[in-house]
Amino acid sequence: MFPAVSSFSLLCLASLLYSSHVKSENVTVDYFLTLINSRQTSWKAGKHFVGNFTVKTLTRSNVRIFLRRESYVPDKPCNLEDVQIPESFDARTHWPECSDVIGRVENQGQCEACWAFAATSVMSDRLCIKTNGRVKFQFSPQDLVSCCSYCDSGCTVGVSSKAWHYYANHGIVSGGGFNSFQGCKPYQESEFMQSKKTECNKRCDNPSYDVPYADDKHFGSEYYMVNKTPECIQKEILENGPVQVTMGLYEDFAFYKQGVYFYTVGKRRGLHSVKIVGWGVENGIRYWLAANSWGCQWGNLNGFFKITRGVDECAIEQHVIAGLPQVPKLPKLDGYVRTTVKSEFSTSKNFVWPVILGVSACLVIITLLSIVFHDRIKNLVPKYFRFS
Repeated sequence: MFPAVSSFSLLCLASLLYSSHVKSENVTVDYFLTLINSRQTSWKAGKHFVGNFTVKTLTRSNVRIFLRRESYVPDKPCNLEDVQIPESFDARTHWPECSDVIGRVENQGQCEACWAFAATSVMSDRLCIKTNGRVKFQFSPQDLVSCCSYCDSGCTVGVSSKAWHYYANHGIVSGGGFNSFQGCKPYQESEFMQSKKTECNKRCDNPSYDVPYADDKHFGSEYYMVNKTPECIQKEILENGPVQVTMGLYEDFAFYKQGVYFYTVGKRRGLHSVKIVGWGVENGIRYWLAANSWGCQWGNLNGFFKITRGVDECAIEQHVIAGLPQVPKLPKLDGYVRTTVKSEFSTSKNFVWPVILGVSACLVIITLLSIVFHDRIKNLVPKYFRFS
C-alpha cells in the first residue's frame, strides 16, 4: 500500500470526536486528542495522517452493519469442562505455519465493507490452520461485496451472518487487497476510492490469474454463532482459529494508537466488524487482540488493536460468528494432511522408487558378472593391485 493512498483511506475512515463538552465543528483534532488522552491512561490516541483537520473535515457517515440474527445460523454448544485456557494467546505464534495469513491486514478504503473483510480474513485463517499451512488461499472480500446480492446493498450495509451463508452455499473465490493484483478478484478501485459497488460478473478480474472463476470457488462446510461467554470465545479460537465479531464503533476508536482500548468520548457512528486472533493482560487489564481492516498503518500495532475483555466492551462479545472450511483434496500420508516438506516428498515418491530399483538392479548385474568372469578379470589386473 502506498503512503498517499493509506492517508487518503484513513481520512475516509477517521471519525472525529464530538461530545457535550465541544459544541463547535471547527475544533481541531489536536484538541480532541488531548481530551481523549487526559481522560484515561489505558490507551493512547494519536493522528494517523498529516495535517490539522477539523471535526467538519473528518466527520464520516454512519456505518450501517446489521446484526439481524438469521434463523438458519445455529448456536454452537460450549462445554468448558477440562478446558485449559492460557493467560495469553496469539494465533499468529500458535500456528506459525499460518502466521503470514493470520497476520495479514487489509484496507477496506471508503467502502463500508468491514463485514466482508473480517469474514474472508477468518475464512482464510481457518483454511490455512485446518490444512497445517498447506493451503494459503486468500478469500476475496470483493467477491462477497459484488456477488452476494443478499449480503448487502452496496458499500453502506452488510450482514455478517449472510456472508458465512454465502460461503457455505455458493463459495468464494480468491482475491487480495486493492492494487495487489492477487487472486481471481482483487479489491477494486470503485469500492476503495469511491465507495461504489462493482457489478458482479462470474469471471476473474485479474488477467494474470489462470484459474477459471467457477474452479476457484472454495466452500465452507458449516458456520455457527459462538457462545458470547468470554471463555467460550477463547475455546473456539484455541480449537479452530480466529473468529469474526461486531462491535459498536465510536468516534474515539479512529484515533487508537496503542494500549487497551475502551470507549472514552465521542458519538456512536454505527457498528464495525473485526477479527479476534487472541487475548492477554496488559497493566492488569484483560484484553482481546483483534485485527482491523483500515490498513497496517493504522495504529502502532500494524493494524491490530487491543480492547478490554470480559466486560462486553462496545458489545464486542455479543455477536461472534465463525465456521469451518471444506478442505480441498490434498496428497496424504497415513492419515490426514502433512507439512509442506513431507507433501513434496510424497508427490515425488513415484520418481524416487524407480531410481532406487534401477540402481539396485545394476549392482546385482555387476556382482553376477564379476563372479562369472572372475578369472579373466584376475589375469588383467597387475599383481601389485591384487588383494591377497
